Amino acid sequence: MRRATRTTTEPALVFPDEGDPEDWRVEWFDEDGGCEVTVFYGPRTKERALAFPRNFYPAFREWEGRAA
Repeated sequence: MRRATRTTTEPALVFPDEGDPEDWRVEWFDEDGGCEVTVFYGPRTKERALAFPRNFYPAFREWEGRAA
């Protein structure tokens, strides 16, 4: 099980997936350039995607645009 012990200056981003806006993504970049991506498919994707980072990241924000 992962633990929420990371430190970063950037929040995780939560946004609709570019390939299918019904799916939602959570992306987080660490200070070394590493990236973690979680994609939510199925029912209640936005709700589940917004709940996910509360357990793993120190901060997050919903973003209506596209990730860089």
